[in-house]
Amino acid sequence: IDECATNLTCRNGGTCNNTAGSYSCICTSGWTGANCTTDIDECASNLTCRNGGTCNNTAGSYSCICTSGWTGANCTT
Repeated sequence: IDECATNLTCRNGGTCNNTAGSYSCICTSGWTGANCTTDIDECASNLTCRNGGTCNNTAGSYSCICTSGWTGANCTT
């Protein structure tokens, strides 16, 4: 049985890998778990937003609110 053929296995853009009697998922960036349904909290590392920026975790990603004088995805410009 090809569990990947159902399209009900890997979520959030994950790639299904059929194995003997089962399957595994290769998750896209920002997602984890058996079926790629658990959001990774990029803000938990405290290394995401730099120079005093505030990290806002979003579904599958994050955004930074930069302090005055800093810009860019991680407040490094």
